[in-house]
Amino acid sequence: MITRRPRRELVSAVCAGLLLCALSVTPAARAEEVPSDAESIARLVEQAAVDMNAAVDTSSTSDLPDVTILVPSTTKGEVVVAGSDGEGFAIPLPKDVSASRAVSVSSGTTVFVADGGDADVTVQPLPDGARVSTVIDSDTMDRFFEYELPENVEAEPLADGRLELTQPVLDASDHSPQDVSVVIGYVQPAWAVDALGNEVKTNYEVRDGVLTQHVITDEKTVYPVVADPQWSITAWNQFRVRWNRAETATIASGGWAATGVTAVCAAAGTAAGGPAGAAAAGATCLAITGSAVYTAGVAQNSRPRRCLELYMTYLPGIPPTWAPWFGTYSGGTCR
Repeated sequence: MITRRPRRELVSAVCAGLLLCALSVTPAARAEEVPSDAESIARLVEQAAVDMNAAVDTSSTSDLPDVTILVPSTTKGEVVVAGSDGEGFAIPLPKDVSASRAVSVSSGTTVFVADGGDADVTVQPLPDGARVSTVIDSDTMDRFFEYELPENVEAEPLADGRLELTQPVLDASDHSPQDVSVVIGYVQPAWAVDALGNEVKTNYEVRDGVLTQHVITDEKTVYPVVADPQWSITAWNQFRVRWNRAETATIASGGWAATGVTAVCAAAGTAAGGPAGAAAAGATCLAITGSAVYTAGVAQNSRPRRCLELYMTYLPGIPPTWAPWFGTYSGGTCR
């Protein structure tokens, strides 16, 4: 059996509800108390985003119009992005960074000024998430910043440099071989830039539930350096279904396209919309089984071989509808 898990479960055990999270957030310093270094750090990060063509128009209309962003008072907490329905997503701050308490500057950015030799940290609210930046003041050593992912959340690299964030929706008691997950968000491609606007080498690594951004400086680097992971959440209604290599081969040969594919689609539909969602998802996939067979064949003929995946976007209504599209993937359950 597949059940939809509310996104609020991703907000961590400490902040199980948004009210509790709100109570744990201490208001940042008032504008007249903002130290000049906090303002300068915020301006530095905002300019870095412009230099990397990564600036976001925060006044633009979002697909999630009622998003509320709660920033913790210290770097030990998490940034909570919450919708009007009370569901939320916890964005981690870098681990083991020692900084002062949150200071809110005039642009709306929250700044954590570093203690000692640590990096400064800033949080800029965006229409669909937050930009969490680290500011390295000096030293040509390689630097890395660790972000502990919320429980049950997986991050997987995509071809365009983003990380896709998913959470399984299969019950633990269900031993179905298909990997059915809900897509909860993305981490945008990593970037870092020095004080002259020059790009600095950087990359992501995901291991054991921790996302690490490596920043690689050298003797040509001019400090300070700004490194930026941008976290974006999605609506809850996008699901991803993956088949392993053996199943992909079976589908490519037409072995169980009409029955197996539609059964998995119906299961994912149950997670989103109950019986009505299951019926709509099954019917939708039944109508496009030819696409499943074709795409599975493409995966089979790839070198190295890839596997079949399906993205399904649930569109509530009477009756509910689904927008599906097939693709291929490697790694993960493709074995």
